[in-house]
Amino acid sequence: MKMGFRKILLSVPVFFAAVFTASAQDYPSGLGIRIGNSLGIDYKIFVNSSQALDFGIGVLEPFNGLKDRSEPQFALFYSQYLFHFNVFAPGVNVFVGPGVSVGAQLGYEEEDKYLERMLGTKANFYLSIDAAVGIEYKMADLPLALSFAWSPKVQVVGSKKLVSRDENGNPLRPEQFYSQDRPAARLGDLTIGIRYTF
Repeated sequence: MKMGFRKILLSVPVFFAAVFTASAQDYPSGLGIRIGNSLGIDYKIFVNSSQALDFGIGVLEPFNGLKDRSEPQFALFYSQYLFHFNVFAPGVNVFVGPGVSVGAQLGYEEEDKYLERMLGTKANFYLSIDAAVGIEYKMADLPLALSFAWSPKVQVVGSKKLVSRDENGNPLRPEQFYSQDRPAARLGDLTIGIRYTF
């Protein structure tokens, strides 16, 4: 009984090692778009059978500010180093990895300059440490890959915003403006993507 249990214990790490070292690469590189809490173009290239670099440029919160400017939009450059695991079926990979985003605010206005004067620092610069978790499906008969990703961000720079309206949405006088902390972590960044592979 003890020997059988010992064999099971020894087989568990062997099983996981086999799963997580399996080749996950289904294409050398790809170019595509992401749509969701961020909108942009990205390029992905595998550096070995299971690890890839993912670069992109786009807009954070692309649909925010269409009616009001309660939160600014940022043009971002982001990069991620992704580890892929083929654990479900051929062409289906789970990926996870760290990343970083850097960018500048779009639509920089007088209110933002006022915030800079209040803070004594630049308010239109964005820097965050990111994580990426997702799943990707590479179509067998087409040079296309579909993905769904969650990319939470911890904002390091650009974490202040200027409050220029009261709770009812009425504009305040400039001398009544005040700064407010944005949430340090963005946990709801979800995107879907499609990528042409080559």
